[in-house]
Amino acid sequence: MGSAESLPRVVHAIAKAQRSFEQIVVVCSACSGITASLREIADAAERTTSVDIAGMIEAIESRHITIAQELFASQEEYLQTTISQLQNLLSELRTYCEGVYLLRECTSESRAHIMGFGERFSTVLLNELLRSSSFASVRIDARTFVKAYGEPQLAIANIEETRQAANSVVSPLLEQGNVVVTQGFIAANALHKTVLLGIGGSDVSAAVVGAALNAQEIQIWTDVSGIYSTDPRVVSDAQPVAEMTYEEAGELAYFGAKVLHPDTIHPAVELGIPVRILNTFAPEELGTTLLPREKITSSGLRAVALRRGCTLVHCTLKPNSAKMEFMSTLYSVLEEAGIEVLLSQGTERHHTVCVASTDVVRLPSQRLMRLTNISTEDVALLCACGPDLSKPECNPIGSITMSLSEYGLHTVQQSSDNISIVAAVPESQAVEALRSIHKLID
Repeated sequence: MGSAESLPRVVHAIAKAQRSFEQIVVVCSACSGITASLREIADAAERTTSVDIAGMIEAIESRHITIAQELFASQEEYLQTTISQLQNLLSELRTYCEGVYLLRECTSESRAHIMGFGERFSTVLLNELLRSSSFASVRIDARTFVKAYGEPQLAIANIEETRQAANSVVSPLLEQGNVVVTQGFIAANALHKTVLLGIGGSDVSAAVVGAALNAQEIQIWTDVSGIYSTDPRVVSDAQPVAEMTYEEAGELAYFGAKVLHPDTIHPAVELGIPVRILNTFAPEELGTTLLPREKITSSGLRAVALRRGCTLVHCTLKPNSAKMEFMSTLYSVLEEAGIEVLLSQGTERHHTVCVASTDVVRLPSQRLMRLTNISTEDVALLCACGPDLSKPECNPIGSITMSLSEYGLHTVQQSSDNISIVAAVPESQAVEALRSIHKLID
């Protein structure tokens, strides 16, 4: 949604989807960089001059008007309609920011309202482009049917209330043959105030709307062709994985893959709705479809992620130290230091944790040093995933252990649900170890 060049690609994706689905709801993000600009405006509105605020809003205005002029260079009617709608929203933004400026206070509620304008701008552009391309398209305000509760900038969608409102507001428009264009990121609370669905808001919105309407499929259009077998910037022959379970995607995201985390599409996961991750810039590619585990028939390794900047903390209990006291103290100290534990294993007198930090100088507290001797090593974690790694013919843990033996393998563990195998290797060997495991993928 970032430019006049990218918006026609969105229209192409919608046209492609129409060949497979009778009813389509398009959930839009803001144009790239606009939400950050709006956040800056919200900050400025309570501490700077009205002239400065006006200049910042003019920059946003110029960005969207320029896109409109490029989109509708030969379609004067659609250009004027688009500019008129944008100007109405910009006027509302200016008036709202002026009120914040006069009060010299930007509350969390006000900040949410200001930051939500980006999606409102982008849906004007897309809806008019669809109409100019002969689509039956209608733009509706997400706040009329996406309902949420909680903190204004970290709200949680209320699926049942959204379902009721969507059946009333959205379904009739779909039944009339319209493509419905609406905003991601924003919702309304019980007081009809604007709230935001937090980080990854547009993905969350797509999942919420899809779940509310019991969608056949949810498509997330982004700038990559799905979830790859590993990072293609590191391993040149990495390929998109055609199908993957929600659980695999979650493990990969936790250990470094950044395309999509299932937590953002939790409503779809709950209902088992397939989620496809597709590339706006390469719409012909199939991308990755996330499915419930029971719908996946294949087995074996399919992808591996790398998480760098970790530390192995080796603890050897001192004589007369009680194991239960040591364990309680260890995890208490880690929690107080804000250090996340990624792996843990141990015996009666020895215990090792792998933590997501290289800053462990805070760790050896007096409480802990009284009970144990500590040594540390810098490591990277490799997480290899598959839908079912328990089958004897696969023996992935054996293959991975052998593959990494020359790279100073510290530890290797298979998850209890047989979805993932995690190995720790020296930080200096991380890339070569990743490439070695990737060769095991069929």
